[in-house]
Amino acid sequence: MNQRMMVLVWTLFLIIWGQSASFADVRRLVLNPNPPTATVKLIFIHHSTGENWLTDGNGDLGLTLKKNS
Repeated sequence: MNQRMMVLVWTLFLIIWGQSASFADVRRLVLNPNPPTATVKLIFIHHSTGENWLTDGNGDLGLTLKKNS
């Protein structure tokens, strides 16, 4: 094989090997079905209105939530 072909083969090998390592990492993740040990505060803000509410000086919800954490 000429040098260009060897570079191409090694490049493809490294790309495929890197992808398989990434998939292996994802497969090792396991969901934890246990409830949290402390209260978790969640808030859903829809993008259509949330930007204005969260903006400092407009809705100030971001600052309020920060104080409440």
